Amino acid sequence: MKFTDEHLSSLREKISSLMSPKRFNHTAEVEKMAERIGRIYAPDKIDVLRAAGLLHDITKEFTTEKQLQICNEFGIITTKQDILTPKTFHAKTAAVLIPVLYPEFDDCEVVSAVRWHTTGRENMSLLEKIVYTADFISADRK
Repeated sequence: MKFTDEHLSSLREKISSLMSPKRFNHTAEVEKMAERIGRIYAPDKIDVLRAAGLLHDITKEFTTEKQLQICNEFGIITTKQDILTPKTFHAKTAAVLIPVLYPEFDDCEVVSAVRWHTTGRENMSLLEKIVYTADFISADRK
C-alpha cells in the first residue's frame, strides 16, 4: 500500500488535535526520524514508516483503565507483567485501533511496526526495527 503526502498530512492533522502538544511533538519527531533512517535502509518504504511514526502513540495518553477496556473489547490477553508495565499497553491498543479509527492506514507493516515499537520482539522486520529505533532516539528524547 502506498500513502501519499496528502494522506500523511491529513493523518498528521487529525492526530495533532487528539494529543497533547508534548505528545504530538514527540510523534512528529518519530515520524521525521523514521523517515531519516528509512532513507538509508528502506527508501521504498518511507511512506509506511512515516505512517507508523504518526500512529505509534495514538493511545499513549489513554488511562490504564481505558487501555484495559480496549484490550478486553478486542480480545487482547493481558498478563501480570502487562499490568506491572502499563506504559506498554499503548502499543497493543494503538495497533488494534488503527483499522477502526484510521482504516486507510490498515496496512500490515504499519500495524506491526506500531505493535512492536515499545517492547520489540524476536525476529523483528526491518520496518519494526526502524520505528522502534526512531522512537528511542527521536530528537525530543534526552
